[in-house]
Amino acid sequence: MTRSCITAVACAVLLSVCRAVVAAPDYWDPRLDQICQLELIDVASLVPEGQGYWRLCEARFQDEVESGGNHNIYVKCLRADGTGIENQKFFSAWPYGNTTVDENVCVGSNWACAYTKGPGFDDYWGNVAMWGGNCPPNNCGWPYSAFVSETSSPAGLVGPSDKVIGMGMHNPLGTPCNAHVNFLLIFKWTISPPKSPAISRSPASFIRSVVEGQNLPNDTFTVWNSGGGTLSYTVGDNAGWLDQIPFAGTATTETDTITIEYSVGGLAPGGYEATITISDPASTNKTATIAVSLIVEEVVIPGDFDNDKDVDQYDFGRFQACLSGSGHEQKDPLCAPAKLDPDTDVDKDDFAIFSACLTGQDMEGDPDCGLGI
Repeated sequence: MTRSCITAVACAVLLSVCRAVVAAPDYWDPRLDQICQLELIDVASLVPEGQGYWRLCEARFQDEVESGGNHNIYVKCLRADGTGIENQKFFSAWPYGNTTVDENVCVGSNWACAYTKGPGFDDYWGNVAMWGGNCPPNNCGWPYSAFVSETSSPAGLVGPSDKVIGMGMHNPLGTPCNAHVNFLLIFKWTISPPKSPAISRSPASFIRSVVEGQNLPNDTFTVWNSGGGTLSYTVGDNAGWLDQIPFAGTATTETDTITIEYSVGGLAPGGYEATITISDPASTNKTATIAVSLIVEEVVIPGDFDNDKDVDQYDFGRFQACLSGSGHEQKDPLCAPAKLDPDTDVDKDDFAIFSACLTGQDMEGDPDCGLGI
């Protein structure tokens, strides 16, 4: 392999041992962000805790001057302790986005493999050459992907690999096509750490209605851990008319059922909003919420003109003033409480219902008093 560094300082930085940071690369050359559609496929979230994978911990770029005339993808593989690995197989694949190879075939129709070298001048770097040819339209979709073999390792380190896609002979700040540039990628064997718990719940909301003075039956919702480890949660709300049982719990792989108890019999007519909050400070999302919307409907007593819940002499006077006679539509909106049967007049049929609902002063009426008449 041939590779040149501009300065000894640059080489020292380039070959530094990766820090023990999980998932995100320790260093990502900002010039890589200028290359359209170049990206990292990060597999960390797919690796079960305690299992190993090849994490990209450094990605660097060399322009036409820094490359020394080369146009290669360089790959180095490190053990978990940061020491280099010799003869570790890795792949370069094409066209853009291709990460599918036959691990048993080193050179295929859309990929080629190479191996990392040993200590000394090569310092455990391996390389594959990029080729120019037709440039992608709009300088997007450069063809090459690179990743470590997921089935073979002289160090016995076999597992998934992060993948870099969208590399090619292109310098976004220099020669746009057939540029002699290098990409230098360091992969490190990393053990996936214990995954943090995450709160999930269902449903996300309740919408309920109730008649004034009545209560609601219980509702239930479920809580489960959609992450790793153990979810240790508490449940609370911001309304005096709600309670949750139980108000705390733990979950690993099971699903817990929480009961909502309502105490809404004393609420005045109107709309109410509340939020149930499930909390675990150690979880990735910290909290999850459930919205509760409640409408308390006013009790309507037939014949109660002044809404004082009784039907008395005052209401009788109002009813008399609204009598229109059979077949004569009563159009006065203030007489709406007098129209007690299905038609639009106020006559003897409405009076029959009113009479059945009459209670007297301060004696609460029955909303169903006119049924069957």
